[in-house]
Amino acid sequence: MQVPERFILTTSGTPSGEAINVGQMYTLFARAIHGGESRQPTFETAVELHHLIDAISRASQTGDEITIP
Repeated sequence: MQVPERFILTTSGTPSGEAINVGQMYTLFARAIHGGESRQPTFETAVELHHLIDAISRASQTGDEITIP
């Protein structure tokens, strides 16, 4: 599956593979420093993801549709 251009933050010519991942991370880090806005996960992000995973697990076990608050 091709990644849409809007999600590619590295400069053209960045080698594929791990170099892209590291480049993406450093680009987001630099933007956070310059703009004061962090896009990195927080503890709250982890809690939300755990709630989502629990809901998926419950829905899978019961076959019921689960609403996530």
